[in-house]
Amino acid sequence: MRPAVIPRLAALGLCVALVLTGRVEASAQSRQDEEHEGHEDNPLDSSNLRGLRVVLSEQSRRPVQPTRPAPAQSREPIGVRGFGLVGVNVFAATNSFEAVLGSRSGPIFGGGAQVTLPIGLYFEAAAWRFSADGERVFIGPGDEVFPLGIATTVRVTPLEITAGWRFRTISRRIVPYAGAGFDSYRYEETADFAESGDDLDERFTGYHIVGGIEVRLYRLVHASGEVAWSSVPDAFGESGAAAEFGEDNLGGTSIRFKILVGR
Repeated sequence: MRPAVIPRLAALGLCVALVLTGRVEASAQSRQDEEHEGHEDNPLDSSNLRGLRVVLSEQSRRPVQPTRPAPAQSREPIGVRGFGLVGVNVFAATNSFEAVLGSRSGPIFGGGAQVTLPIGLYFEAAAWRFSADGERVFIGPGDEVFPLGIATTVRVTPLEITAGWRFRTISRRIVPYAGAGFDSYRYEETADFAESGDDLDERFTGYHIVGGIEVRLYRLVHASGEVAWSSVPDAFGESGAAAEFGEDNLGGTSIRFKILVGR
């Protein structure tokens, strides 16, 4: 039996050796696979770091584009406009004008120029004229008027300087406005057969306030309606119809319509 046992033991030993060898190889392969997976999952791997350095290097070589400032908001420019006006004026010296001219009111015509600023302020220079024919009178007791039959012409020519505010927040097409300013009134009175010193040509100063509404008709054409009140005290002398009625103010109230052309 001994010779037969020996070959069997040898075969058993060989099988055990083969099994052990396979386990060792499988364990080694498993360790290699784990190391490989860990190498791929590591973001700080040397190959990944090399790629990151390449990307950073390329970005550093790119030219830096300068940032462009935001465009400034456009502002409304300064406006310059010319205008003509028509209207009617009612004088404060009611009795005096009715006695000499037959009416205390009459038409007026004129024109001027205006400058508007973006913030809403405006400045204006205007001149207009009132002219009417009548006759000289004598004022008797009880303020009774006696015509003398001497033809006379009365002319009033004011020069007005105004500063005011345009309320543009309400609408860009319809703009209310209000202002105030200085007046220089020229008063002329001429008569037929007048002797030296009988005719008058004098100038008086005063002030006024005005308010109105402007409407844009076209791009550079505007229309406005306004009411102005003025005071020109101490305008008449100590003689004549005004002195008899105790009136010395050459101012009054006017309603005007304007056509403006310009920006």
